[in-house]
Amino acid sequence: MVRSTPPDQAPVPDTHGTVRDGDGTERRYTTVSWNPFRHGSSAKTPKDQQEDDTSAKTDRGYNVAITLAFIGIIAVTAITMYVSYEAQLIYTDMIKGEGQAGETSLAVQLAAAAWDVAAASFAILALATAMRGDNAFRARVANLGCAVASVLMNGARIDVPADSGLLVWTGHILVWMGPSLLYVIGTDMIVWEIQRRAMERRGKPLEQASIWSVIAVLIQVLIGVLLWFVRLLFSPWKTFTLFRQWFLAEVAYAPGRTLESDKAREALAEATKAKAVVAEIESRSAAAITEAESDYARRANEAEERASAEVARVRSEEKARAEEAIRKERQRATNAITAERDRANTAISEQASRVEELERGHGQDREGLKAQYDQALTQLRSEYDQKVHALESAVTGHQRDQERLRSELERVRASATQGEQYGRELESVRSTLAQEQQMRQRSEQRVSELSTEHQELFDRLSGNAQVQHLYGRLARRGDPRYGNPDFFTELGQEFVERHGVALTPAKVAHYIRTFVSESGLTGTGATAGSDDSMGGAL
Repeated sequence: MVRSTPPDQAPVPDTHGTVRDGDGTERRYTTVSWNPFRHGSSAKTPKDQQEDDTSAKTDRGYNVAITLAFIGIIAVTAITMYVSYEAQLIYTDMIKGEGQAGETSLAVQLAAAAWDVAAASFAILALATAMRGDNAFRARVANLGCAVASVLMNGARIDVPADSGLLVWTGHILVWMGPSLLYVIGTDMIVWEIQRRAMERRGKPLEQASIWSVIAVLIQVLIGVLLWFVRLLFSPWKTFTLFRQWFLAEVAYAPGRTLESDKAREALAEATKAKAVVAEIESRSAAAITEAESDYARRANEAEERASAEVARVRSEEKARAEEAIRKERQRATNAITAERDRANTAISEQASRVEELERGHGQDREGLKAQYDQALTQLRSEYDQKVHALESAVTGHQRDQERLRSELERVRASATQGEQYGRELESVRSTLAQEQQMRQRSEQRVSELSTEHQELFDRLSGNAQVQHLYGRLARRGDPRYGNPDFFTELGQEFVERHGVALTPAKVAHYIRTFVSESGLTGTGATAGSDDSMGGAL
């Protein structure tokens, strides 16, 4: 299907689809165009289509080349058809000339032109079939057959002298048969190129790549027929039986009905049933999945309810255990107080009985014993009061422990509800800590860089400047050795050993004296300051 669009209009996109032949067979087709301006952008082409069509720019050269090839093929076809027609006209007139002397009849002219016209028609048919994206094998074979007939008619006029060599024979063959061969090769190549491009657009493999592949297919067909006859000779009965089965399966026993088509219909019916079964299975699977999801949700809810009940039970048990412990502690304290009170009463009664005995036995010492009794009684009462106070303190402590347990229980409950908030606060604290660590690392890195820069600047100073800088730093630190001549030698030794001044201690002491004398420092005082300021040297 050949089509074209005006240059000022946007090209129609490639079309493809399926059609039905006369026998009901479905065939796919793709319509392509060889117009060199097909992918060009125009004013009516959508902007997004121009941006997305990335292959248009890279395909422009191919379109121009294929157009030039078409023009060349048309020119070669016209030239070769005219040359072939003249040769075939002479040959046909020699065989069946029926006109008057010196004239050629119309029938002879039509007979001479018939093969070339047929070849051109089959070439155009092959081109149209290739543009649709279908296999143009039949049209190419017909084109080749007509061209072969034309070649034979042209070759029949070859008249080479008997003593001619190979080169002369080659020249005669090219002169008489060359135009027809050139025509068939050129037309088949252009048809193959169009078919290749259409097949690539459809994503299908290309078959019968060139004219030689067509010839190879014909040879394969002939060889296949020959081998079939050879097999018929070797095993006639089995070959005939298998051929009969194939014939009965492939040839229709009624219009549109073959054994293979019946099998296909049965398979289609089975496939339809299978699709219905698959749909039923899918529906059942969906219902099973829905039921499983609902069962899972029910189980999850039951598990959550059981967990809530377990938590409530644990809380009630903890509360009961705490109350039981408090009750036991209170009972134990009460029992201890009662026992202590009983022991005190017993001791008092014993002392009273002893006093009575002493009064009866020693009347003369009654006053002394009474005083001892009063003293012992007072001591016992004081001890009793102390023990009672201690027991009351213990009871108070137990009560506080009870309150503490209750508050702890409430706190645990509050902690259980605030666990998520504490987790978020912990994550926030962790992130803040990570940021502080990063800031600390950056600060340490900055301090290291400043220390390195300070050391580099210090190393660049001269020896005298280094001594003045170090000595000035003593003043900023408030060192008592600053301005004191008694420490010049000691400072010189320290600057050399600890600070790496590349001078002798005596030289350093000399520079210090010179600096002190020039700056007019007197006494042993020093001015306190910050160690971060660089002073006079830096």
